[in-house]
Amino acid sequence: MNQIESARGQRCHEILGMTISLLSAVIIASSRTTSTANADAYFLHMQAYLNDIKHLFPEYKLRSNHHMALHLHEYLRLFGPVHAWWTFPFERIIGMLQRTPHNSKIGELEQTIAQSYT
Repeated sequence: MNQIESARGQRCHEILGMTISLLSAVIIASSRTTSTANADAYFLHMQAYLNDIKHLFPEYKLRSNHHMALHLHEYLRLFGPVHAWWTFPFERIIGMLQRTPHNSKIGELEQTIAQSYT
């Protein structure tokens, strides 16, 4: 194996490690049960993932969602499993309402929403 292949293999290995950190964090965060240890493990995996992004892709600009992801472990500790308090279903409905043509006709809006659920 030459030096270029070795460097490429090392980078692929580092990217794999970064991906595993992210997957581990997502699995822990979306688990139906949680504990202080799980919340702490989530935080460590998310920190490793973000540090790896900065190391492997220095030109990439982290977003506010990356910062917010670091706070999720606090919510896991305070409120328990994410499934008990996440807002995705409400955000989905709001998104459907925003995309629904309504022209100030409430009856048609209700009918369109009802059809979305069937």
